[in-house]
Amino acid sequence: MKNQKVLLIEPPKLFWFVMGEYLPPPLQLMQLAAMVEQEKDIEVEIIKDKMTALGNLILANDYGAIISPMFSQKTSKKISDILGVEVVEGKISNLSYVGSLAVATNRGVLAHPSISDEEERLIREVLKVEVFTGTINNGSPFIKSGLIANSFGAIAGSLTVGRELMDMTRAIKV
Repeated sequence: MKNQKVLLIEPPKLFWFVMGEYLPPPLQLMQLAAMVEQEKDIEVEIIKDKMTALGNLILANDYGAIISPMFSQKTSKKISDILGVEVVEGKISNLSYVGSLAVATNRGVLAHPSISDEEERLIREVLKVEVFTGTINNGSPFIKSGLIANSFGAIAGSLTVGRELMDMTRAIKV
């Protein structure tokens, strides 16, 4: 089995103002990383960046990654080094949170229905798979909000209708 990699992001160490109270930032990230690294063949990398929610900002498979243009060049380079793939900035439907607007596997991509031809071409070239459009959970264009997938299977949200399941099956070939 290939060495697995886990990418974590460490948010800025500022106190957060939540519901009228100041809360310390989550400092258990290093503990989590240490626990995961104890497993065999898992490499953990932590990115220090003001951007959090990596899953909403990165669309990746084993062949490439499309990332939000909000990342710095330094972070972009680190993502490329960690994942071991070409990283290119891009958008979907002219929105920068590419990871929430599509789901990618090594077999295909299901993307927001308003993706432009140029955005679709970029994803196809970088991720080296076909790109299909659709929705999830009875019409939501935020594909990641209702679909978890890899090259072996997928889990769709409970509101997903038959047409969307067919689009998903066609796109990611599960």
